[in-house]
Amino acid sequence: MGDFSTYITIKNNLNSPLQLDGSAATLGSWKTAPPSWISARSSSVQFQCLHASGSNGSEGWFIYRTNSEIENLRFKINFADPYRDDNYVRTNGFSSNLYTLSYRARSSNGAWWDNTCPASGHPVEVEITISYKTVPDAYTLHSLRAQSDYRIKSSSGFALPLDNTVWQQGGINNDGDYSANPILVKTNNQTFLKINLDISNSKLTDVPIKIKGTKASGNITFQSKVITPTSTGIMMIDLMLSGADLSKALQSYGDFKWSIEAANQSFQLPDTTRLEMYWISNSPDEMFKAGVWVKVYRKIFTVLSAGMTTDQIATSISKQCFDGFSKKYDTVYGAAKYGPGPDGGFFELKNYYNNTNGALCNCYDQAGLVQVQLGAMGISSYWVYMTPFGFINQTNLIGVGQCNNPFFSNPVCAPEKIVDINNPKRSAFGNHAFVAKSISNNSIIDACQGPFIGDKTLATYVSEGIDSKTGLYKKFGPPNNVPGKATDAKQEPGIVSLILVKLLASKINTLEMEALKPVIDFEELYKTASAEFLLVDIDQLLQFALQDYTYETGSIVLSDSGVIKTGTYVKDQKRIQLKIHVATNGITALRFMERFLSGFSNPPSTIFERGPAALGPVALQHQEAPEPMLLWTQQNIFFVLDGLECSYDELYQISMRIKEGSANTQLLDKHNIPDSVDMHVNLSNPEVRVNDSFKVNFSGEMDDMIICDTADTTIEIDSTGRDYYHYRAVAPGNATLQIFVVQPKYYFLLTHTVNITIK
Repeated sequence: MGDFSTYITIKNNLNSPLQLDGSAATLGSWKTAPPSWISARSSSVQFQCLHASGSNGSEGWFIYRTNSEIENLRFKINFADPYRDDNYVRTNGFSSNLYTLSYRARSSNGAWWDNTCPASGHPVEVEITISYKTVPDAYTLHSLRAQSDYRIKSSSGFALPLDNTVWQQGGINNDGDYSANPILVKTNNQTFLKINLDISNSKLTDVPIKIKGTKASGNITFQSKVITPTSTGIMMIDLMLSGADLSKALQSYGDFKWSIEAANQSFQLPDTTRLEMYWISNSPDEMFKAGVWVKVYRKIFTVLSAGMTTDQIATSISKQCFDGFSKKYDTVYGAAKYGPGPDGGFFELKNYYNNTNGALCNCYDQAGLVQVQLGAMGISSYWVYMTPFGFINQTNLIGVGQCNNPFFSNPVCAPEKIVDINNPKRSAFGNHAFVAKSISNNSIIDACQGPFIGDKTLATYVSEGIDSKTGLYKKFGPPNNVPGKATDAKQEPGIVSLILVKLLASKINTLEMEALKPVIDFEELYKTASAEFLLVDIDQLLQFALQDYTYETGSIVLSDSGVIKTGTYVKDQKRIQLKIHVATNGITALRFMERFLSGFSNPPSTIFERGPAALGPVALQHQEAPEPMLLWTQQNIFFVLDGLECSYDELYQISMRIKEGSANTQLLDKHNIPDSVDMHVNLSNPEVRVNDSFKVNFSGEMDDMIICDTADTTIEIDSTGRDYYHYRAVAPGNATLQIFVVQPKYYFLLTHTVNITIK
């Protein structure tokens, strides 16, 4: 009797092992049974189905499957070598977009037949091969979405939605080396990113896949769980990040490459995506309610290292605030340039970063910067205002170097940075502002002088910072006739806004205003201040007054009662800065002037004298080089002319042209409120319910617009644009929005209140 057995070998070309899932010898018996496992990338031992007794031949079947979450394969093979001439091998209609199942067979030691079994001859030998197909690109990366935990603003200043598309096929995705859509999340958050895959043209539905995104430089990886697409279209898939310690503050930005793993094969997607991500431990300060400007994080993280503690972060920020912005103390006036007053209040963040108002600063600016930078990282700080302060011990003054005479550029003071402690022309700080890390005014940070980086108590700070040995205090009147003490340090509100100057609520240094009484008596002026508006075409006025000058840089800042327009202008070697405070009335213009004068570390009574009579009763001047200055009010407008590199005579001529231009009938509007001013505010949804999104739109001419949420428990900002604010209702109740719009001709501040009931 011949050999009617079937001899079988399986070649596994997969990246996963094959597991036996069932077998039977329906004719004959297994002399060598099918192996339980066939290793990846290997061949099985030959197994044999022995023929039955007599001449009945052999017949049977077996099933193998993969045992991996990413492989989804199962195949059954039937075979027979009977005594009649009807040998067969059957693959049971196997079909797959990922795998190929092939075999070859022969009988009687003859030639091999591909995918066909000879019908006659004995015994039968079969070699089965399971392999991967070459799969063309089957997926398109459509977009990436991220759910930020905290609000963040793009580099252009627009608030981005918390749930935001951070990369879009064909979109504007990059911002230099960074992303146009940064992400801000809590530490330890690994699951903020989702990928949208377009599988419309895919042949791989019902196939388990895994998505992986790897940063081109570094170990950070995003990866999905294994999923099985069941239909075509755009599919959103959750991702999880690995490869980084997210327990501390961290920055990561750069390009990510994406791949699809299917059946343990990796298919590279052609697109790279730019991502910019920040992890912080605590929510940003309330001043960032509308979102943290991403340039703040880009700056801060240049001095941070992975794994830093909160104290280490604060120390690094303190040092950077002192020497990382190329600022220099105003050694003529000691005047604030970027908004803060003695109590903090407002900080012109973008202008400070962009150096719009020049490189000079004072202690208020620096305390404000520290609070802003710490606040962005969710680190609490407290504004400390100290008056009197006094003469400073020799220290490193910001941008100046070693110094104990901070106003050495002022012609009434000694011209040296370091002088004898009893030099009669030595200058002092009349007051000073700095920051404390603790509510008890300890752990002092001073980025104006020192610097002090948070490792000194208030008592030590006063001892090291203030010269109590000099005999010069007696030349001053109270309260500056004694050196400052720790008990003179008082906490003030500090920086509360980055978008709107809270002028009417800001603190005025009443003692310093009292000292100005011989020159200007503000109390008396308030009684006679005009309620009329001087509605003059501001841009035309500037062209008239500065016709020989070229505009260099400038900004517009909004307050709760007016507009502050700043511009720097150049002509030959001359350079001036002009600030125009367009207030709502004459009283508020005086308030602007008082607040401006309160922004000096040097008492204004020691700087200014009565100004030219031609500028009216409310005028002050400082004539001495190197930086003369003229201040005056004209009805509801407060003017500041600062000669950065210019003589007093030139400033005076400009002031006269401003005075002439503001009386010019061609520039002046006779109406209190011009007819051309038109303001329309539209609410996208008349009825708002919890979880609804709605938009507040403005239509009409404008130069700038901001919206302040004065009852913020029921709504939150979702995103902003030039002429809209997009909100989401988070709780039932009443919300009040105060809208401030700058009219572009007169720089008049238009206001509108929107009351919203959320059901």
